[in-house]
Amino acid sequence: MYDIAKAIQSFFEAITGIFSYAETSKNRQSETEIIKHKKRLGKQEEKQEDLILDMAAILNKYINTFSKADRIRTRVYLSRIKRIN
Repeated sequence: MYDIAKAIQSFFEAITGIFSYAETSKNRQSETEIIKHKKRLGKQEEKQEDLILDMAAILNKYINTFSKADRIRTRVYLSRIKRIN
């Protein structure tokens, strides 16, 4: 009637499938974490770039009120910002 050996074999195949799914899921989780981390870093970089550009605009606006040494350093920094962006 019922083949007990086939039932036991099917049971163990099901358990093997569950464990392989858990392992695959764990590997995929690592990949998704890396992707999420890269997205977060990209957003942070964009915000930092915007902040630097805003600061450069303010420096340009008030550069004439700086001392001579500060004006020179400011111009150097502004030229670096322009080269990067």
